[in-house]
Amino acid sequence: MHPPIIICQKWSLGTGVQYLYLPTYSHDLNPTELCFRKVNILLKTEKYGKHLSQNVKVALYSAFDEITIQDTLSFFGGTEYINV
Repeated sequence: MHPPIIICQKWSLGTGVQYLYLPTYSHDLNPTELCFRKVNILLKTEKYGKHLSQNVKVALYSAFDEITIQDTLSFFGGTEYINV
């Protein structure tokens, strides 16, 4: 295992955090891809058009701020890694 993974596992002992190891890269099975897909959709809306032309960082941070806990649960639920 890579040292950062070992450090994270030691840090999370007793916190109730459960590690899920993802299979070899797959767009359909990766919750991160589902999150990026939503951010990409948000960035294409009129709301973010002005931000994108002026400051890409502000646009990205603002779009990621719109990701809710419910969204996150649905990203994982859509992959069937966890029951939500």
